Amino acid sequence: SWDTTSISLTAGCDLFMLYVTRTSALEYEDFNSAKSRLIERAEKFGEISCKARRIIAMLSQDFIFDGCTILVHGFSRVVLESSHCFKTEGRPDRTGLRFSNELANLDVPVKLLIDSAVAYTMDEVDMVLFGADGVVESEGIINMMAPFRIAFVAHSMNKPVYVAAECYKFARHYP
Repeated sequence: SWDTTSISLTAGCDLFMLYVTRTSALEYEDFNSAKSRLIERAEKFGEISCKARRIIAMLSQDFIFDGCTILVHGFSRVVLESSHCFKTEGRPDRTGLRFSNELANLDVPVKLLIDSAVAYTMDEVDMVLFGADGVVESEGIINMMAPFRIAFVAHSMNKPVYVAAECYKFARHYP
């Protein structure tokens, strides 16, 4: 059975294999040369993956204005670099509490909400921001924290909803 971790892991591994094996090992005379090239590409892939989060945070600044209040749902390293926000608790694993603590350590003003308070708080929010465990070809979002109901409330109150996800989370599989 699929879970959110296996989907993002599978998508990341698929992209990694494409990136690392771009050049055939047959181009090299010996195994050590091929091995060195594969390791070099793997390290570069890791750098690109880390840089992707910073780029997404930078690009999101076009949507975030001074004094903007964001409702964040789920735990996402990409979303971690946002401005003032409300953060849902994220039951059952309470990822929201962990995320709120990290935001507070970065001096980002944050209020932790119980998940059922989303509709009550939506009036105070300028936008909703999700991370994603995976994005499937049908443009569906896979997220352990079930963002549909929050997106539904946001839509009914004319609040924009954005999803921030690295390219290696785009999956060809659907659970």
